[in-house]
Amino acid sequence: MGNYKSIHRIGKDEINIKKSNFISLAAPVKTEEEANEFIEENRRTYKDANHNCYAYVLGEEKLIQKAGDDGEPSQSAGLPILEVIKREDLTDVCVVVNRYFGGIKLGKGGLSRAYAHGAKACLDDGLIVDKVLCLDVKLTIAYQFLGMVENYLLNEKYYIKDKV
Repeated sequence: MGNYKSIHRIGKDEINIKKSNFISLAAPVKTEEEANEFIEENRRTYKDANHNCYAYVLGEEKLIQKAGDDGEPSQSAGLPILEVIKREDLTDVCVVVNRYFGGIKLGKGGLSRAYAHGAKACLDDGLIVDKVLCLDVKLTIAYQFLGMVENYLLNEKYYIKDKV
């Protein structure tokens, strides 16, 4: 996997729309198992929520994508969350939006906007970053070549972690 965009840490946001409370959380994940654990953890934490909707995208080619509406009208919750992740060009991320129904129906369009807004806000809170994969390499060189090797590595934009 080359460079990619994801989030740096768990992000959270809360918004109230027409008496419905939306609590959204995003987490960096590497596997479907981690994504499912994050979803289940949210279901346990917000077990009294009416809906725990989610989406995640995984992998270098972003081939693993899943979304769930958890009882909301079809494609009104999970798909808007997934679209936000895709629009931000993120991978290895899972978003869960928990909804406490406030008694006023939002309609399919209103639900879609609310879930998308929640997803975007928690992703932003999780700090969207460009991730660069690195490889640790240990070199042993004669002291007389240290300056030359160090100069070459810095000019080629290699990061020198430590000199011992």
